[in-house]
Amino acid sequence: MPAAALLAALAFVAYSVQQFRSRFDFAVAMAPFTLWRITIFVALVAAEYGAYMPEIGRQGQYANATAAFLIFMILMYTAAEFSFTHSARAFQLIGRRPPLTLAHPDLRLIFSTALIVVTAGVGYLLLKGMAEGFPLFTQTDRFAFRLQTSDYFLGLVIGNALVLAALLGVCLAYGRHPLIRLCAATAMAVFLGTMFLFGEKFFSILAMACVFVAPTLLARGGRKVGAGAWMIAALIFSGAVAVTWYIYSDYGRNLPGYTLERIMSRVAGQGQLWFAAWIDARPLQGDQAQWNQMTQTLYPMDGHDLAFQSGTNIFYLMRRYAPDELWATIQEFRGTVTYTAGTEAYLILTLGIVGGALATGLLGAYYGAVAAYVVFAMRTPAFVRLFLAGKLLAYTLDGSHQAAFWNIAGTRVLVTLAAILAWEAVAALLRQHGSAAFSPASFTRTTRRPTGIANPQMKKSSAPKPAS
Repeated sequence: MPAAALLAALAFVAYSVQQFRSRFDFAVAMAPFTLWRITIFVALVAAEYGAYMPEIGRQGQYANATAAFLIFMILMYTAAEFSFTHSARAFQLIGRRPPLTLAHPDLRLIFSTALIVVTAGVGYLLLKGMAEGFPLFTQTDRFAFRLQTSDYFLGLVIGNALVLAALLGVCLAYGRHPLIRLCAATAMAVFLGTMFLFGEKFFSILAMACVFVAPTLLARGGRKVGAGAWMIAALIFSGAVAVTWYIYSDYGRNLPGYTLERIMSRVAGQGQLWFAAWIDARPLQGDQAQWNQMTQTLYPMDGHDLAFQSGTNIFYLMRRYAPDELWATIQEFRGTVTYTAGTEAYLILTLGIVGGALATGLLGAYYGAVAAYVVFAMRTPAFVRLFLAGKLLAYTLDGSHQAAFWNIAGTRVLVTLAAILAWEAVAALLRQHGSAAFSPASFTRTTRRPTGIANPQMKKSSAPKPAS
């Protein structure tokens, strides 16, 4: 009965809250994954209560889809937590650094680079928006705008949004002077505002906000967050909701009732692929040919175009379930407009339910290792390490949400992992040989006035020795 779907969703929410209490660092690092999956649970509950899903042209019904997704998520998060724990221990062996301040050369580099890039990027986007019109005001879909402009720098700024959020977040967490923290918070607010103008929606903004506040939360170690932080979070959330409402109201032309209906149908769409796939999936039988075809998209640096042309990854699900008119629109946009939350759905259709469950567990272990490295990078921030961690997190989030497997095991992900291994190996080697740039003593070294004594313990007493 549909009430079981609601209980399954509430169970996952309770599990997520418990993670924040028992494994705070793990919960913070996994927050972008968790928030997205909470929306899938909400969508599945709506579908099992009978909501209509226009993007697949189906009326919802009770199908045990929510309870099944709960089992898959417990499997994924159990594997992720296990991997996170052991990966974090391995990263601790690489070496710890004392708490940083702005005097540290790495943090100076992070702060200056973040401000320069954000200032240049926001300035370029604002000039472009004033010249060509902002998508939010010209009532242009963000994907259509990017397709029409084909602007390399626009894609570069948006594609590195999580990296910029991580850099600014570290400055907020470790900047000792209030002015530094104010600059970081202001730069992030301006950056998010610019993303709003270019049509970024709720979950993209929420992911950036999660990455931005993560270093501060990790530095505080779960201690009570001040009222100012809650106010900032409320402003970001309210802004994301307001922009989403404005876009779905057809830029202010629709009545509130119709706008709410569109938003709710969009929310229901977050779980539509899993709902349809769960009904069609078989315990052991899958689509091996489609799985083999998907692996071919892992070789290019960006497998999106090849996946679209061959109808694999997320496009396999869209071609299978999208109504004809909607699929024609997707083809017109050359696959830049895609469905969401298709990774687990793709796995159970191509590998069967049992194989999909095993693959979900393996992916969970990978997500946990990525989360552990992100936490390590935020707690011991070096510019290169933080940049690579941000890129890896961006790829992993996209792959885990969009069934874009080229962002999980593709060539560019392997290149990023190789760069991480090379960076950490070089850093460990330099520390081992006592390089001043990596020596822990250099991070806390202070200037002392010379005393004229090399070692106080070796100072000879001027008093005469007592007679024996």
